[in-house]
Amino acid sequence: MSRNQIGSEPVTSDSQPTSTNRSTLLSKCLKKKKFLRIIIGIIIVILVITVPTVIIKTNKIKPSTVVTETTTVDNPTTQVQSKPKYNKWKQHGITVAGGNKFGSQLNQLNSPHGIYIDHNKAILVADTNNHRIVEWKYNAKEGQIISGGNGQGNSLDQLNTPIDVTVDKEKNAIIICDHGNERVMRLFRQSQAYPQILISNIACGGVAIDKDGCLYVSDYEKSEVRRWKEGDTDGTLVAGGNGKGDRRNRFQGPRKIFVDEEYSIYVVDSENHRIMKWKKDAKIGISVAGGNEAGNKLNELNSPYGLIIDNWDQIFIVDTKNNRVMRWHEEDAKGSIVVGGNRFPGEESDELYVPIGVTFDVEGNLYVADSFNDRIQKYEPCTGRAYDRDYNENSPGAYNTTPITAQGSMRFYEVQSVMKQLAIPYTEYHYKTTIINARGKSYTSINEMCSLSYINLICTNNSNGLDPRDQLWEKLLEEYHKAPLNLYNFGNFYAFCRFVIGDEACDFLKDTYRFRSWFKNINAYAFMEYYDHDSKLYGPIYYPNQGMSQFPKRMMYNATTFYDARLYLNEEILSIDDIPNQNCYPFAIETTRYSIRAQQIIAAIDPLGWQSITGSIANDIKSNEHFQSILPIKTVTIQCYWPHRWWEESKIYGSDVDRIWTRQNCITIAEIFSQRPEQRFQNAIRIVYDDGQCVEMWSALIARSSQEDLINEILRGLQSIFTDVSIQRPTKIFTKIWQGDWHFQTANSHITNRQILSWALNPLPRFNRNQLSLVGEAFYLNRAIWTEAAVKSSLISLTSQFNFKFNCFENDSTTSGGRFCPSDFI
Repeated sequence: MSRNQIGSEPVTSDSQPTSTNRSTLLSKCLKKKKFLRIIIGIIIVILVITVPTVIIKTNKIKPSTVVTETTTVDNPTTQVQSKPKYNKWKQHGITVAGGNKFGSQLNQLNSPHGIYIDHNKAILVADTNNHRIVEWKYNAKEGQIISGGNGQGNSLDQLNTPIDVTVDKEKNAIIICDHGNERVMRLFRQSQAYPQILISNIACGGVAIDKDGCLYVSDYEKSEVRRWKEGDTDGTLVAGGNGKGDRRNRFQGPRKIFVDEEYSIYVVDSENHRIMKWKKDAKIGISVAGGNEAGNKLNELNSPYGLIIDNWDQIFIVDTKNNRVMRWHEEDAKGSIVVGGNRFPGEESDELYVPIGVTFDVEGNLYVADSFNDRIQKYEPCTGRAYDRDYNENSPGAYNTTPITAQGSMRFYEVQSVMKQLAIPYTEYHYKTTIINARGKSYTSINEMCSLSYINLICTNNSNGLDPRDQLWEKLLEEYHKAPLNLYNFGNFYAFCRFVIGDEACDFLKDTYRFRSWFKNINAYAFMEYYDHDSKLYGPIYYPNQGMSQFPKRMMYNATTFYDARLYLNEEILSIDDIPNQNCYPFAIETTRYSIRAQQIIAAIDPLGWQSITGSIANDIKSNEHFQSILPIKTVTIQCYWPHRWWEESKIYGSDVDRIWTRQNCITIAEIFSQRPEQRFQNAIRIVYDDGQCVEMWSALIARSSQEDLINEILRGLQSIFTDVSIQRPTKIFTKIWQGDWHFQTANSHITNRQILSWALNPLPRFNRNQLSLVGEAFYLNRAIWTEAAVKSSLISLTSQFNFKFNCFENDSTTSGGRFCPSDFI
């Protein structure tokens, strides 16, 4: 696909108006295009944004750039091992195989090279210097020898420095590049027999299978690639074969290869420091990455080795001697660093040391064979906060009924009418028993906890039925309503809390409530402005079936299926600039693949996402005091699946415990999913939700090469609470780190939450209100839950920027007067 085209729609040019009346011109521009296709996408991206993305409205532009409505790429049917759905990955990898120094034990690797991930997320590893192929099943602590492992040799039960491995899915056979023996081996997975020699006398550098099941092998010495069909004796030359060299019809040390849907062959031309693409029946190749001599600039590679191509024709390259993984597009002059790339090699979780192989699993997790660190590293994609996964770590699609557990947002209240009217099936649940662990004791009653462990507090319910905790919050709200501006005189919310109700009462609030970030260094006025809304939540709680992510997933499905919307969710925004003297198209947007001219922008980018975006518009937004007042809150969540429901065995607390929170250890907040009838069989607990107390400790444990320390910390914390139960090790653990899960305001801010919302509707005065706006939870800080804030922000922006006429939402308890009308915020 050419750079100036999206899908099948050609880019056309048109003369530009010359009038300086932007409002009139924009009105004329808007009449040229339909709005329907972009509207549904606006709310979609708000809820699922994983990388900086904008929703844009464009029309005709010059042929050198690209124009789009809200769009989605048609996925080609290329038979690749996996289909990454993301554009950014966490920079700290998780060791999923090896990592126990080099050696030949089953929990060790020795210079791993090629890797393959099967549909069960088992990792096949060419354990090169151990002369074996090992399989590490998902979450296994050690591998199993599949082939070799009997010393270096050339017998059928031996291998000699195997460097690549792949799977012939049709035949259920493992293909091995047995480099030192100059042969290619095939092992049928269900057979107990030794592997067979498939090809002899070939200096195998890499192997690949096309969609028809044909085998491709690169020959390192002959500098060629051949295709082999079943029964072939010599194979067919498909690339190279003209001797060694750096001309376009030659290779110098070909290594890993990849064959796409169109039978184009991508070859790592290692010693020429480039990636070559040979189209079907071509006589010469084209350089699609590198080729500028060895180096570490973004347009250079240094002895690359592994590669894989995703469904969007992105080329992921292991740039071996630069200790990094790069991403290129065929038409680009330079690539971008995906992971690694630190100045020096290393063994930390964000470092690589002579990486060799690369691949993806079906969920978009990136895997790298980190050769000199003798480990396989897994890099999780950066994702949104509506994040639901099933037991196999898959994220089910729209309308899927596979059971899930939620790692992000998971519920809303009956009184949140905006959420309720989005019509997602849900299940009602009422909490039963909450354990609070504080000051060396455990409690299931707020009143009992107050009377036994805290001094000089009123520990009975008042005449309105408020318990001791809610009475204290009531006092804080009264002080806020009486003289709200006085709150700016306090250093932070905690200082305000101590002033109004005292140290002991503030500690009581900290101990009895779930969220720790509330008592950190956040703005007192802005927090109470938020809490005035949050405190109005009451009544039944609803858990959407298949998770909160069904909101955006179903909207995306409906938008693309019934409204011809197209979505480019994998395009990272690199820069947003003004275009001088342009009226219909005042915005210039650069993504990883496209140059875009836009009439209007709704930017669904959170504050941390803006940090990596350049350009005049991005810089002006980031320098604004409203933007700088927003404070992202880092959060860690950890979920565990268990062999059985051990919590039901507790004689101390009974079998109805569904929530736990504590300041005595780092469990912080736990929620037992399996108390809900529809999730009972899962034996699952969100064991940690930490937004401040131990968030850095959990982050450090998650980044370690083994989960052992993480598991032990979880077990220690739980065992200190459930002292009468023997707790077994979990069968599976999911972890998630959000750098900006919540947003509050910095302690020294003098801006209200409402003012931030108003600013976001027209953040740059040089543009009209209907040209640019910012949406998302970070810009609607008077939220009750962040998902609701994202939706309300979207509705307000649509009303402001596009003059949409939405009906008011009745019985919305978190809005003053119980009625949410988007037009009231304009």
